[in-house]
Amino acid sequence: MKTIKIIPILILFFASIVSGQNNLNQQFTKKKIDAFLEKARKNNSQIINSSEKSSNLKSGAFGLVKQPKIPVFNPEKSLGDTLYIGLQGNDSLVVTGTYFHNKPIVILNSGKLIVRNANYTQIGDIWVLQNGKFLVENSTIHFPQLYFYERSLMAVHDGEIKIENSTLDFGGMVHNMVAIDNAKIKFKNVVKPDFTTNGLYGNAIYDFENVDIAGEFVIEGNSNLHFKNTKTILLWHQFPENSHIDFSFPNGSFVQKYLFSDTVTGIDGVNYSIVVDSCSDVMWGIMPTQNSDVTISNSKIRAIGLWFEGSDTMSVNGLVNNSNYINFTAPLSDRSLKFINSTVQTWSLYLFDSAFLKLSGSIIGEMGSMGKSRFEGQSFMCDGSGGYFWASDTTFAMAGFSSFNSNVRSQRNGILLCAYSPVNMGEATALHSSVLMCVQCVLPQEPKAYDKSCVWNAFIGNVNSNFQDTIIAINGSAYIDKTATSTLMDFSYYKMYYQKATDTSWIEISCDTATEIHNGLLANWNTFGLVSGNYNLKLRLVDNWGNAVDAIKGIVLLPAILSTEENNNFKFNIYPNPAKDIINIELESDSDFCISIKNSIGQELLFQKYNKFQKTITIDIRNLKNGIYYISIKSEKGFNSSVFEKKDNKN
Repeated sequence: MKTIKIIPILILFFASIVSGQNNLNQQFTKKKIDAFLEKARKNNSQIINSSEKSSNLKSGAFGLVKQPKIPVFNPEKSLGDTLYIGLQGNDSLVVTGTYFHNKPIVILNSGKLIVRNANYTQIGDIWVLQNGKFLVENSTIHFPQLYFYERSLMAVHDGEIKIENSTLDFGGMVHNMVAIDNAKIKFKNVVKPDFTTNGLYGNAIYDFENVDIAGEFVIEGNSNLHFKNTKTILLWHQFPENSHIDFSFPNGSFVQKYLFSDTVTGIDGVNYSIVVDSCSDVMWGIMPTQNSDVTISNSKIRAIGLWFEGSDTMSVNGLVNNSNYINFTAPLSDRSLKFINSTVQTWSLYLFDSAFLKLSGSIIGEMGSMGKSRFEGQSFMCDGSGGYFWASDTTFAMAGFSSFNSNVRSQRNGILLCAYSPVNMGEATALHSSVLMCVQCVLPQEPKAYDKSCVWNAFIGNVNSNFQDTIIAINGSAYIDKTATSTLMDFSYYKMYYQKATDTSWIEISCDTATEIHNGLLANWNTFGLVSGNYNLKLRLVDNWGNAVDAIKGIVLLPAILSTEENNNFKFNIYPNPAKDIINIELESDSDFCISIKNSIGQELLFQKYNKFQKTITIDIRNLKNGIYYISIKSEKGFNSSVFEKKDNKN
């Protein structure tokens, strides 16, 4: 896979903008997010234990925004780990009682899988092809998942899935269901606690009656949908090229009667049909493509998914979730999208084919790339209200100096680079044979590799002290992890460097280190003889194929005159840090103590005595200038010191 040799150019891309790292991060991490996902609920199943759960209202169109590839099965060549039903005549399998199956199932020809009065656990997907049928009555089916979208139900050609008076449980995580060609999917009286992403293509038919959580539906082609007495529906109306839409969506809290088809005034160029009958919590989504002409009036839009196809090249900025539009035309040069007296909760963007997109200055809900597309993003936020940030197929996506309240994921053969960007909620994961690279990203937990994938993590953490003429311990992470079955690159070595902030050359701190570091000591930096001031630290992470990425972090080296021998048994905690108005100090002391604050050149700005009964001290720092300050606490029993940063943030 020498195609991954593109990776070294990433050093140049991010090095060119590293000087703006702090300002950009502060600007976007502190924006108020009006809508974001609930934290994932815990799964208590004994079969799996994953922290990657979803709320019931999670939306994310994933890879179903275009028709997925129909799986090709050749049972004569190899059955592998798959169970085939229908290879011979009217083959059928009837499941009753308690049943466990740990292989994918393909139902084809005239085969039938009938589940009746059963408690059935299925480890693997179920595909229904040709005239096959998957019929479920009065049963509970469990589809455990290690990660969201791991499992799917697919009906192709004239395949049929029919589920009545039953419960479907996907382990608390979002999953896929797809109907292609003339396939039919019918649910009646179904309890479904987990959100489903559905895709309809060709002449597919969906019929849902009395379903508690229907999920989201990506609607294309000549498909037909009918919903009756059903709850929680997100309808993604795809508007094809050259379509003309001038439409107002009704209030979705309860929809008595709704019809969307080309028989309705204001709709032209759409071949599918949607009927909603007596349903509640209906959400409206739209997917405008190139050369479409769309005007939406007096509507509450839950989500917009912008498609970029072919060789489309676009730069987009200024899209902001939770916006009210009196009269607004979206800044898109390849289509017309206009809103009149309408609200948009979530903007999402999807790349296909060989499209190329640059995104900046936006707050979006989901960003996904497919095909051979490319994505470059800077100074944007993905708040998770539309899904997550992902790179699939053979795409290359990179995001820098941005922020994520969502999952970050590479999948299939995609390459995703996330740099100088906090992942505040969710997980960073790699699936299939993809590569996920995290460079100087604050993560809630270590990135994880599944299937045959690979994850990189290059991160320089905080230092315990930062005085000249001392040995400074630099902590962080430097590793490349892959699964046991992965054939991708592996860890080779890492190296640490430093430079004066005004210099262009780098000086080695350590030689090549062939041991991976997971949240530990990267190197000891000898600062004897260095002048105080601003410095940069650099961590270079290198794989065994010769690829490399650099993580860079700024540090202020304080004058040695401020450093005093400390008693580490006397500890205290300062928060917030950086701070704007006040700092709080928490400590435990057996005797009275005093607090001193000095600036970077050693001038004492505050000296105050306190008694031993005071456990939390609040100090007003509004009169201090922005910068680094040295704080020390002394008592009869000991002494300790630390630093804090005064930083106003007006963004």
